[in-house]
This record gives sequence, C-alpha cells and structure tokens, in this order.
Amino acid sequence: MTWRFAYPANWVVKTVSKPKTIFWPGYHLPESDTFEIPLGGQVTVTALGLQAGDEISFELVFTPAVQPDLCSCPPGIVDLPSVAASTVLKLGGEIIKLNADHPYVVLDAPQGMRVRGVLSAADHSGIWVWATNTSTANVSDTQRGLD
Repeated sequence: MTWRFAYPANWVVKTVSKPKTIFWPGYHLPESDTFEIPLGGQVTVTALGLQAGDEISFELVFTPAVQPDLCSCPPGIVDLPSVAASTVLKLGGEIIKLNADHPYVVLDAPQGMRVRGVLSAADHSGIWVWATNTSTANVSDTQRGLD
C-alpha cells in the first residue's frame, strides 16, 4: 500500500503496519501511550489538527524490568512496568518535533526502544496523531523533523 496523505507529493511512504493512534480528541493527557521503533525499520508519525504554537516532541521511555517471584505459591503479584525515566529524543542536538507547519516525522533511531509523544497544545479537541511502521527510502533531515 502506498499512502500520500499529508506528505509532499514527491515523498512516497510505504506502510508496513496498521497505524496506532497516539493522540485523539478526548485524550487529555500530555503524554501518549508508548510505541516502538522496530529493529531494521522506522515509524512515521503524522498529525492532523495542529494549530500555530502546538508542538509534539518525543521522549525515549525507560521502564524497569518486571521481576516475577519464582516458585511462589500462590503466584506472586506482578507489578506492571511504569515509566522509570525518560529523555527528550534529539538528532544532532536538535529536538525532533511536529508542529502545524511540519505535521509528519520519520523516526528511524534508536531502534528497539520505547518512545512516546508529548503534546503541548492549548486545545487538544481537534488533534489526531498516529504512528505507523513504514519503509521510506533516503530519509532526509526534514523528514526526520529537523528544520
């Protein structure tokens, strides 16, 4: 499948998976659910409805490993992982971000890591953002979210 919605006419994005919606109208948290940049692949994040001054940046998310109790009867309580730390995703010292003038970005590194979007907007009600595993050749710095 080739998808040309919201991208420059000369940029062909081939989707590899079904999009995962990370922000939508009615979702009022500033951080999205996490998604992973697959090994050997990339994720294209696309936004609709961003207004002037709205931004979405990205954070690498670190979670502690789950330590199950071995040989316990009855089975022990498993604590689900929570965010232990996060750091802003940058490329060449610049923060990777989406805004009204640049509503898409290709994330191709760091692969195998959990990432989340961080939305800074006065009004979330008309914003849709989704992440899709893609295969885009010759990704430029502009496509990576750098101006």
